[in-house]
Amino acid sequence: MNIRIGNTRMSLLNPFLIFALSILACLIVLFIERFSGIRWDFHPDANTYLSVGKSLASKDFNSQMLFGNFFYVLVGFLDSEIWKVLTFNIFFYSLTNAALATFFDKNFNSYNGFVWFLILLIIFNPYRLHLAVHV
Repeated sequence: MNIRIGNTRMSLLNPFLIFALSILACLIVLFIERFSGIRWDFHPDANTYLSVGKSLASKDFNSQMLFGNFFYVLVGFLDSEIWKVLTFNIFFYSLTNAALATFFDKNFNSYNGFVWFLILLIIFNPYRLHLAVHV
């Protein structure tokens, strides 16, 4: 399915469009959740990631540390600052959605309403959106 912008047509699954819409969707969900009282520390593990990330960042880095501890190391690398972790999560979520859009655009030739609904449900899965805006 294509949309018309001026004299050009663009696929709705254009990865740049999906990337931008993903960031916008995350910002909307972030606003709704914060406005509803769901804070960054809603999940008990959020504090664990931030505190363990700080302690791992203070240790000497080695390759064995990555095995099973990647997100802790990443949080430590981001100085255990919530806004940095959320920015990374939103960027990675949007990048993943762009890759999914590229996959669907290359591998599906015909789209009906139900197929579009399923593709958009996969790309903009509400649970993935929720995870993208939390530590």
